[in-house]
Amino acid sequence: MKFSAVLLAVLLILAVFQQAFYSFYFRSNSLFVVKDIKKNVNIDTGKTVTSDLIKEFLGIQEGVNLFSINVDAKRAELLRIAPSIKDIVIVRRMPDVLDVSIIERDPVVRIGQDGRVADEAGVVFVRYKNTEGLPVIIHSSGNRKARPGDRLSAMDLAAVKLAASTFRPECKLRMHTLDSSFTRYIKLTFHDGRTAKIAWQDMTEFNKDSYRKMIRQYDNLVQCMISDVGKIHYAWDAQLERRIFGKRRNFTE
Repeated sequence: MKFSAVLLAVLLILAVFQQAFYSFYFRSNSLFVVKDIKKNVNIDTGKTVTSDLIKEFLGIQEGVNLFSINVDAKRAELLRIAPSIKDIVIVRRMPDVLDVSIIERDPVVRIGQDGRVADEAGVVFVRYKNTEGLPVIIHSSGNRKARPGDRLSAMDLAAVKLAASTFRPECKLRMHTLDSSFTRYIKLTFHDGRTAKIAWQDMTEFNKDSYRKMIRQYDNLVQCMISDVGKIHYAWDAQLERRIFGKRRNFTE
C-alpha cells in the first residue's frame, strides 16, 4: 500500500510538471504563433460553412498561439451546436500551421416545408438552399417534433433510407413525397400523382440484408410502374415480396 501511494504521488508530480512544461514551452513560445493567417491556416469547408465562420469560432487571428486553442474541446462543441457538420478534423503542423477540414452532411430528404432536412443516417439539420428537388416526408410518426440534431428512427428512418436509395444512378424513378405515419408500410406519392404502398421484410432493422430487400422491392415496383401496362395504373401495393399489385380506376388487377 505504501508503494502504491508513493507511485501515485510520483505520477501526480510528473503530470503537474508535464502540464507546466506544456504551458510554458508551447503556449508561451513565439515559435508557435500564427503570423500570417492566409499562409499558416488552411481551412477546407463544405457547401454552407464558410472559412471565416470557422476562424471566428476557433478564435484564429494573427498573433494567436496555436497551442492556446483547445482543439478537442472546440471540435466537440462545434459538432454539438452544428448538426449539419458530420465531422471536423483539426491538425496542428509544427511549428505554426493549422489545418482544418470540415465534412458536412448531405441532405437526402426534406422534413415538411420549414427547412428541416435529414441525411442518410437520419440526422436532422437545417438547410434552405438547393433542396427543392429532394423528396419530402409529409407525415410521420415523430418528425413534427424532430429538432436539428435529433436522429430519426423506426419508420421515419426507413423512409429516409428509401429516399436516399433513389439517388442511385441505376434508379429509374424517384418519389415526390413519403408518408411514414403508418405502422406496416410507407405511402409514396410520385410527381405524376400516382401512389404506392411499399414495405419490405425487417424494414426497421437497418442492416445490409434489410437494405438489399428494400432496394429489390422498390426496383421491382418501379419496373412495374414504368412498363407500358403499368403506366395506366394509378395506385400500387408493394407490401408483399415479389407480389406487386396495380389498380386502374374502376378496375383492379
